[in-house]
Order: sequence, then C-alpha cells, then structure tokens
Amino acid sequence: MLAHEAVVHACLEAITRGDEASLRRLLAEHAVFHFPGQSRFAGDYSGDGTIAAFWMAHRTELAGDPVQMQLEDVRVVGEQVIALVALRAQRHDAVMEWHGTFLMFIAQAQIAEWWCELGDRRAFDHFWTYQPAVMTSDAD
Repeated sequence: MLAHEAVVHACLEAITRGDEASLRRLLAEHAVFHFPGQSRFAGDYSGDGTIAAFWMAHRTELAGDPVQMQLEDVRVVGEQVIALVALRAQRHDAVMEWHGTFLMFIAQAQIAEWWCELGDRRAFDHFWTYQPAVMTSDAD
C-alpha cells in the first residue's frame, strides 16, 4: 500500500505523463474533485473516470503543451494531505506561473476527495479565457 505522500507524487506524475490508467488507479471509484473559480474548468467532478478524463483533456487542450506541475511540499495529517504545487502554462503569447494547493483525503491508498485552491483565481480565470487579438486587413 502506498504511503499518502507517495500517492500524491504518483498522481502528479501520472497527470504530467498523460497516463490516464495510472491516475484512475490512484482515485477511489466514487472520488470527488473540486475545482474553484469561474473558468471552464470550475466545478465538481465525480467518479474516477470523470476526474481522470478531466485531467487528460485539460492538461494540453488549451495550452498546447502540457501544464507543468512541480510538487513543492507535502504535509500529511492523518488521512488528509496538503500539497503545495507550482504550475506553469503557456497559451498563445501568454505565460502564467502560479501556486496552488491541493487538499486530498486519502483512504486505502486512493484519493477519495480532492480540493484544488489557486493563488489568484481571477488571474487564472482570465488566463484561460484570454483570446489574442486577430489581425485583419481592409486592403484587398
């Protein structure tokens, strides 16, 4: 059985590699994932397949390149794990770096519930909805 900290490491590695099968194995069948904000990502996601599909679809969908995640620190308190994560993404001509906090409830070496908190929700939401200006020409 994986220690709680190892579950977090394996989870982020699976997301970074795009390994949906490994991610699903780390999620409890009826897991719930909470993503804050007003962006298209915001909401509550239920079920290991739904959560894994969320991460696989969105890790490259808008950024083109995978969002980079680096685990900065992990604290385990009973069945709860707090993970501090540094993230970086590039869209069009914009780059965003931010810090996030993952709070996970882990039972039997699987993530049962997962909350994501972002350092600056407004900046995050703006970054993922930003559309570059399209240049047009009136001359024919």
